[in-house]
Amino acid sequence: MNTSLTQELAQIADSAESGYRACLVTRDKKLAKAVTRTLVPRNVQVDQLEELPGKDRDLSEYGFVLIDADLGDASAIESGLSKPGSKQHRVIVFSQNKDKSHIARLMGKGNLTNFIAKNGGIREEELLITMHKLLTGDFFGMTQYLAYGTIPVERNLVDPSERSDALNALVGFLKECMVSGRFIELARTAADELLMNALGRAPIGGEVVTDGSAHPVGFQFACDGRHVAISVADGYGTLTEDRLFSFLGRCFEMQEYQPPADSVGGGLGLYVAFRSADQFVINIAQGRRTEVICLIDIRGHLRDFEGRSKSFHLFVTEGESCPTT
Repeated sequence: MNTSLTQELAQIADSAESGYRACLVTRDKKLAKAVTRTLVPRNVQVDQLEELPGKDRDLSEYGFVLIDADLGDASAIESGLSKPGSKQHRVIVFSQNKDKSHIARLMGKGNLTNFIAKNGGIREEELLITMHKLLTGDFFGMTQYLAYGTIPVERNLVDPSERSDALNALVGFLKECMVSGRFIELARTAADELLMNALGRAPIGGEVVTDGSAHPVGFQFACDGRHVAISVADGYGTLTEDRLFSFLGRCFEMQEYQPPADSVGGGLGLYVAFRSADQFVINIAQGRRTEVICLIDIRGHLRDFEGRSKSFHLFVTEGESCPTT
């Protein structure tokens, strides 16, 4: 998300007499109730439409447009995206369907970088965190996804030989937390793929570094009784949106991912990590830092996890400052 858009959203919030405004497009009463219940107490006015707006409808008066993608196809959804030359709004899409290839084709267009899975209902805290990040630009760190007071375990790794010990520490920690073995395996798989890529002297999703200037890889994990959370971060910020959205299309189409023949980075690793998570979050400070966060909901059975749709969030900043931990 660029600095000018962050400032524009902040101006929308500051200028409105009673907070800022969001437009929700849905006929799903359960979704409408959840969104309203989440946002109105935070001083957000929610206006609801039951049909996707036409291409001539101007939604620039809103800071956010929230679209139920199950209402229509990609061309219909595109009508709700930010348009060139108009005041920009952020777009958040919801869907129940596991095949979201039509959404993947729109990711990155018109400020659509966030998708929240419905799964019979949305996680209201996920919506709240997403909007908070978009409004404040406070993108990095996984603690904002965890229950208050949860303290992550942190490690900095500089050599591939350290990966095995780090994964063993993750597994041991989750066993102490009495997490189910199947969920531990999911967490280990996601962490293994991301660490393998990052410690292979390749920025997450980028090209191999061979000049000896590789940065330490930050590895964090935690459990708050609701989620297992994993974060892997590098000091490069070279993962491009075009490359990411190409990979995301494969994930949303539920196809077996075949990385390009010339791919050296984390195409396959990102795919496996995505399939191991409920929520998949990528934070990028361009040219400086990339962080991937995987959240695994451990409150149900594994069969429930396998049947759920997955959320995806991309947050990009071009600003000068960037956290280093």
